Amino acid sequence: MYYALAGLASLVLSLLSWRSYWGPYRLIADLQSSLWAVDIVNISLIVCWALFYAPLHLLVGRVEKRFGVTREPVTWKRLVAVLNFFFEQRPGQLAGIGLIIFCMGAWFWGSSATAGPLTTFSVAQAERGERPTSRYVRLTDGRILTESELSFTRNGSVEHYYPVTSKQGGADRFRVFVRLDGSDALSPPAEIIGELSFDGLPGPLRAHVADQNLLAPDYFVVRHRRNPGSEGVFAAEMAAFGALLFAGGLVWSRARKRQRAT
Repeated sequence: MYYALAGLASLVLSLLSWRSYWGPYRLIADLQSSLWAVDIVNISLIVCWALFYAPLHLLVGRVEKRFGVTREPVTWKRLVAVLNFFFEQRPGQLAGIGLIIFCMGAWFWGSSATAGPLTTFSVAQAERGERPTSRYVRLTDGRILTESELSFTRNGSVEHYYPVTSKQGGADRFRVFVRLDGSDALSPPAEIIGELSFDGLPGPLRAHVADQNLLAPDYFVVRHRRNPGSEGVFAAEMAAFGALLFAGGLVWSRARKRQRAT
């Protein structure tokens, strides 16, 4: 039980390290970037988890060696049975996959449903500290600083980010960034329309800009040509498919129990 809790705590710490780009994750990601000019997120997370888990594993081992192995309460048997169902039994594996797909679809659908309509928002408003009422925006009064390109390689795919300032200028720190993919990165568009995400820069880029004191609080990134509302139907279908798999796993499990009973 205690080893499982140590593993879970290590996972939480790893995700926090990745999300805020601090500690072990930042060291591993920076090392990958310096050696291979790429940050493979999965590798960074796994190594980061191992770095957190190793001392906790040793600590649990020392405690058990000194005080003896503590008998687990009877209530943990139910948890073990649930884990055994999802990881050891094929009906449970099917139900678990369905549950994951359902949760992902529900998350994407909720994000799409709450994005809001296309809203016009000026970069000058952003530099005054205002926030758009929608996550689907048309940026106006902006100037893309193509000479300040920030590129990031994520799992073999290159992402291009550019700071955007108002045409009047005058801001000391960047509050707006645009992500351009494909041909748009070679020839930046005159008009930016896309999905807005707060705190949307990858960790290494965010840290790089922040270290230069050029990153404004509450900054946001607009991904050009991405419409958050267009994913609603696909997300709903994804959630329905996941629910179908989950139900199928439960029905299969009940059928196996009846077979064994007879």
